[in-house]
Amino acid sequence: MRGQRLWVGWILNSRPSVGGPVSIWIDKRKVTLSGDLFDFAGDGAIATNPVWVRDELPPEYLARFWIGLGGQTAPPDWILDAAPEFFLPTDRLQGRTVLWAEFRSGGERKRAKRWRNIPPRVQVEMNWSAVWDPRDAGQDPEAPESWTFSRNASLCTLDALRNNPVARYRLRHLHLPSWVDKADVDGQLVALRDGGTQERYPIGGVIDWSAGEVERLIEPMVLASLGGLTRVGGRLAAIPGAWQEPEVTLSRALKGQDLVIDGHQPGDQMYSSVRTTYIEPAQDWQEADAGVCEIPGAAAEDGGLPREKKVHLEFCNDGVQGQRSRPGAGA
Repeated sequence: MRGQRLWVGWILNSRPSVGGPVSIWIDKRKVTLSGDLFDFAGDGAIATNPVWVRDELPPEYLARFWIGLGGQTAPPDWILDAAPEFFLPTDRLQGRTVLWAEFRSGGERKRAKRWRNIPPRVQVEMNWSAVWDPRDAGQDPEAPESWTFSRNASLCTLDALRNNPVARYRLRHLHLPSWVDKADVDGQLVALRDGGTQERYPIGGVIDWSAGEVERLIEPMVLASLGGLTRVGGRLAAIPGAWQEPEVTLSRALKGQDLVIDGHQPGDQMYSSVRTTYIEPAQDWQEADAGVCEIPGAAAEDGGLPREKKVHLEFCNDGVQGQRSRPGAGA
């Protein structure tokens, strides 16, 4: 920061990103952009909302942005020229997704309205990391440039296992056919009441890889798709969140013998309803309620005492998906 100008570089993603449609918010206000966000030799993309433009001749633009998708070789020329004492050409952050910004305070009369936070709180929505889809013969598992963007739960979880910075899984450690089967289920189109369709289990979120073991950290990704993990021949396999035809039935296994089940479970682990919550983009990416699903007959079976189980779908970003997930989330 110098005088009335502030320059910032944020790492948005520890990996390259695809880009695509980009939306930016400043202090929860969506920015109208004009210009090329990705041209580091140019003037960037300016915010044209009246609150961030000083009505002068020529007008003074108080917020401008650049995004590097991973292939950048230096910070934007504009920032290097404006703040050489703060940034060097070697500050390229290559291989990462970076948002660069310049903010100007502007006139004092509207400053408090213009800048609700110092430094401004900036949010970005875009297509992030490309992921490998083993169903596409044109994609090479070892060539990220051949991959595409997807929110498919299975593909994103598979990518997290293979490309995390802590303990990467090699293909020989993964039961790939099961991940392909789950990707097919997660990508199925589900009819909506309004007549449209949506994929069954898209996901989105952020993982802090320093917070624990890899398989524990991907649990929210698996839960959002009502899936599971298991081992097949020592390899990590995926279980789809859908009905699967049993390979062996009890009647076949018992061969006519009677079956007696005597099960006991602590009362505090028995529930009569399931409530799911999810992350709602329209509410500043805060937790939202997807409603409750009553388990038929459960309360009466337990003596009429209702007990609700709450399941947070951290990687679910859609209320309809959150509602659809309620019955399976309580399992």
